[in-house]
Amino acid sequence: MRRWVSPVIAIVILALLVSTSPVNSIVAGTSMITNPAFLLVRVAPSTPLEFVTIQNISNRSADAFGWSIDDGEGWIRINITTVLQPGGRLSFCADAIDFKSYYPDEPVIGYRDDHVVRHGTFTLADKGDQVDLISSTGKIVDTFCFGSSTPPAAWSGMPFAPLPKGDMAVRNMAIMDSGTSTDWYRSCAGRSELATTSYQALVEPFTCPEDGQNRMIGEITGAQTCIDACVYELGDPVVTKLFNDAEARGVKVTILIEGQPVAGLTNESKTAIVELINAGCDVRLMVSNQSYRRYDCLHAKYFVIDRERVTVMSENWAAGLSSNRGWGVTVTSNELAENVLDMFREDSSLERRDVMEASSAVSDWSAPPNAVVVPLLEPAAISPVMAGVSLMVSPDTSYQGILDLVSSATTRLLVEQLNLDPAWVGKNQIMEELVKAAERGVQVRVLLDQTFVDTSTTSNNTMTVDALNALAKGRNIDLEARLVSDYRGVIVDDQVLVSSINWVDASVFQNREVGLVISSPSVSSFFADFFWRDWAVDPYPPTISVPWDNLTLIEGEPVILDARNSRDNTGISSFLWTDGLTGKEWNGSYVLAFLGLGIHQITLKVTDRFGNEAMTKILVIVEPPTIVDEPNYLLIVPAGAAGLACCIWVVLKRFKGV
Repeated sequence: MRRWVSPVIAIVILALLVSTSPVNSIVAGTSMITNPAFLLVRVAPSTPLEFVTIQNISNRSADAFGWSIDDGEGWIRINITTVLQPGGRLSFCADAIDFKSYYPDEPVIGYRDDHVVRHGTFTLADKGDQVDLISSTGKIVDTFCFGSSTPPAAWSGMPFAPLPKGDMAVRNMAIMDSGTSTDWYRSCAGRSELATTSYQALVEPFTCPEDGQNRMIGEITGAQTCIDACVYELGDPVVTKLFNDAEARGVKVTILIEGQPVAGLTNESKTAIVELINAGCDVRLMVSNQSYRRYDCLHAKYFVIDRERVTVMSENWAAGLSSNRGWGVTVTSNELAENVLDMFREDSSLERRDVMEASSAVSDWSAPPNAVVVPLLEPAAISPVMAGVSLMVSPDTSYQGILDLVSSATTRLLVEQLNLDPAWVGKNQIMEELVKAAERGVQVRVLLDQTFVDTSTTSNNTMTVDALNALAKGRNIDLEARLVSDYRGVIVDDQVLVSSINWVDASVFQNREVGLVISSPSVSSFFADFFWRDWAVDPYPPTISVPWDNLTLIEGEPVILDARNSRDNTGISSFLWTDGLTGKEWNGSYVLAFLGLGIHQITLKVTDRFGNEAMTKILVIVEPPTIVDEPNYLLIVPAGAAGLACCIWVVLKRFKGV
């Protein structure tokens, strides 16, 4: 029996040590190795918090006891059994409690915890510093340096770029360690580090406006247990009612919404959020917290039904759902759903400092009564097909994913984008690969939204189109670009990217975006048919939309002539209003006018970029002010005085008679 006492006691002591550790240590037993492979994987030198993260890159559990980090002025060594599973991480942080609001599920050791040994002063300099990872045997295993730091012997080339406040350096785990700055990329504290994942699954493609709302009706009404949704803008009353009805029948509905869109939350969005909360849905907003947020913009549009069916769209669930050109796809896959849900749980966690319950923000919002009728569900446009599916997200994998996709083109490259930064042309790897594709004989076509034509360098699609067409002409390659309306999607041979990702730096490097790459000849053909319809020289006139067709006013009141909701797939070039009574004309989609007395038949002519015209007429009746007869006090006063005199005369006469 004595032979068993020592091992048992040792195991008990080891377990007790692990249970008192400030990290989530796991004892691995016989799989423990004595010389593990740890590497530095994150370095954050300043605001919002300073920390260094190591990771077990081996395929076996490993103990970090005795390992230390050193910045040349001081070191911190782990002084307790701290076991990390393969891929497990451990962070050293100046404020371990604050760290948990950025990474609630990760183990952390504070710089001044009782479980570490300190020597000197370990504090990373904002302008530049170095970090060495030292093994329990005293060997320097890994090094990182940035900014103004002088590169140590273990580092090759220039230091990593300076890290502004709020930024951190993250190791690219997809490439081999080379001891250079190319092993790392810049990010910000709290962001995900997702990898590209691929599956075989059933896929159902669809487009907006043809089938967007119909698809959401079918998916949401079919939900049985739970719906997890993420969107930039939600204002469509039908979609809101669908979510509310699902919650009412016992489906758990959780929705994450961008709480600070560029133009602010619309009244429609506020109404939808209040209605969702009142219905019992769990609504959360991603917002800035003391100037901190993980992503510049939560721009993704996706939802997961019953942890099985994932729908990704390019369009918001607002007015554009029924008017914009958009692409969407629904995929049936438990594996894909679980990976998307992992991302959703991380993005929407209330433990994160940039996520809040929407109920705490709606105290002064209202939800006016709104009778909504859900349209009848129509049959799907295409039957499900088995296809390869890859998940692509920003800022984790989208840039490299799009680059790889474009560079793989052999026959066709069809791009529809809401916005393509003109600065990318000639200066960006993705655009370089797009041009190279055309140079090797690939048919390249680019459609951009004609509404993004302001003077800024990042939103002027006209500049992008002109630059691409000039480049194509100069090099004599099969590349052409055009301006159209709200489009988003990419077709490369038999692959299709359906996503919310614009081709601008913010979208690929700073925003949370989600996309799916579908590998299927039939799916790519489905979207290509719509692409070529959109690409064709426009044979159709604009669609005119005005809020009313007749109006009665009082003289002096203004009339608002509003045709801003009119649409055309190639863009509207002019609006001309003509008053049939006076012959007066106004130009513009929104006009404030004053009309004289009479019946005004006003004709609106809308012309698109290809000269197609559409016309409609509205009637405005201008009436004179209502005249109210007022008493003539010049006549009343004398008449009253005369009457009063008569009354006095009668009274006096009777008095004398008495």
